[in-house]
Amino acid sequence: NRITWGDIERIAFPLLLHYPSAEIFRYPGGNFKENRLFNDICSFFDHIIPAYFFDALMALTGRKRIMVRIYEKLHRATGALEWFTTREWKFSANNVLMLIDQLKGVDKETFHFDIRDLHWPTYWEDYVLGSRKYILKEDNSSLPKARSNLRRMYLMHKLIGFLIMYGIWHRFLLRTHAARRLWLLLSSLVMKLFSILPAIANT
Repeated sequence: NRITWGDIERIAFPLLLHYPSAEIFRYPGGNFKENRLFNDICSFFDHIIPAYFFDALMALTGRKRIMVRIYEKLHRATGALEWFTTREWKFSANNVLMLIDQLKGVDKETFHFDIRDLHWPTYWEDYVLGSRKYILKEDNSSLPKARSNLRRMYLMHKLIGFLIMYGIWHRFLLRTHAARRLWLLLSSLVMKLFSILPAIANT
């Protein structure tokens, strides 16, 4: 019953969006990378820069800076597991299969451990819900609030991306008359979008 990192990404990531934590700091995203350099570049822009930016805001408001330390711990943890997570592992199940064949009747029903019957989507759904309940201590009754917060985080995520693109556009592209006209058109569309964001966030 083989499973790959691609399978985990395809199955588990939608579950994280369907059963979000009520205490998320930012909109969840990302994917597994096959190239170390590309992964390091993405980590720098998606983890390091936001962490220092957030801690700078915390310092300006007189609050404790925590994000850089959190991401440093995260990177140490993923680094410790890297040797295992970047290699393919195949394990022989001959002994397990032999034990399964030796079980009879009630014992076979009571001690059912045949991995071939494991349904991975159900397994990962139980994993996400169990982590939410027993590790994060969040009851399922908090899901509506968590999903509403996730929608707000999504809008904030898109807004920040838009502001970054705006800075790039303004710095490098607004040098021709056609580009300025296109920018005015896009700006008017964005302003209309922003006018309905509160209604979307509250749904």
